[in-house]
Amino acid sequence: MNLNTCGCCEPVSGLTPLTIENRPGLSAIAYRIGTYTSFRQAMLQAIAGTPELAALKTRLSDDYAITILELWATVADILTFYQEQIANEGFLRTARLRDSVLRMARLIDYQLGPGAAATTLLAFTLEKNAQTKVPVGLRVQSVPGQDEKPQKFETLEAIAADARLNRLRIVPAPVGVNPLAKGNTEAFLVPGAEALAVAEALAPGDHVVLFDVGAGVPIEELEVREVRLDHDQIILAWTTPIQSAVWNVMSSAFNVKRTFRLFGYNAPASFMKPTVDKSVAGGIRWDLLSASYDCRWVSSCPGCPLRGHHRWIAPVSLHRWSAEQARDGHSCESDGQYSRSPQ
Repeated sequence: MNLNTCGCCEPVSGLTPLTIENRPGLSAIAYRIGTYTSFRQAMLQAIAGTPELAALKTRLSDDYAITILELWATVADILTFYQEQIANEGFLRTARLRDSVLRMARLIDYQLGPGAAATTLLAFTLEKNAQTKVPVGLRVQSVPGQDEKPQKFETLEAIAADARLNRLRIVPAPVGVNPLAKGNTEAFLVPGAEALAVAEALAPGDHVVLFDVGAGVPIEELEVREVRLDHDQIILAWTTPIQSAVWNVMSSAFNVKRTFRLFGYNAPASFMKPTVDKSVAGGIRWDLLSASYDCRWVSSCPGCPLRGHHRWIAPVSLHRWSAEQARDGHSCESDGQYSRSPQ
């Protein structure tokens, strides 16, 4: 006999199972058909439609019969919770476990790489002139900011630390330049043993002459102002800018070691030069000219009819500034005699 012929005791919609609907693109999907509350309420409503339980009038939790229903509602709630978690692990977008992603990737024959700990680069700064060895496993940590935690790391390899490496210069790609261009007052020495030898041989006040053999251009003399070290580079500086625009990396440079004058150190600094001039009495005009007898010049002296050459200077390669010196000796040729001059 059906006592519920009118249908008034039926709920408007079933409490369980719930209808499951998920739109595309969600980061997590709903898959539970009910919760503890819906399961308990559904079982309590089923009591009224069960003739065998018609005598059960109470719906309070202190009754053993209701307690049993609540225990089964708890079991159903736990089962549906894990059912939803398992359903989420079946899609790449919603999976949370690495093993779930691994298994799905294997379906297309893709193998995930093993996990790796976070790594970073560490920069150690030492005190001046200090040297030390940084061991493997040295523990360091970051300085945390507001509401942050320090990040801790350990070194993976040992290094020999040196204070000279605290700061490293980053230079651009080398560009060809003329170290003896017009207006220059300094130049870099090419690194090497020869450059070190030249740096030791030169001192402020020394003289270096520039010339091109057979080029027919006047020799230019430079006075060394300083030889300084800039990190790992040696810089040679002179007092006055280069005046000529003819010098290049193929030009020769000599370090003047000794000078002397033709016709003796006490030869007059000027001389009289006759010139035919019919406008003056006697037809000869005498001009007083200054003479340079310094044998460091290999070209003719300005205004001086004498010519000479010397071997009292040490040759230095322009692009390498070689410290190779000329053999000790001198030779001057002229139409007259000469004597050595004291320094």
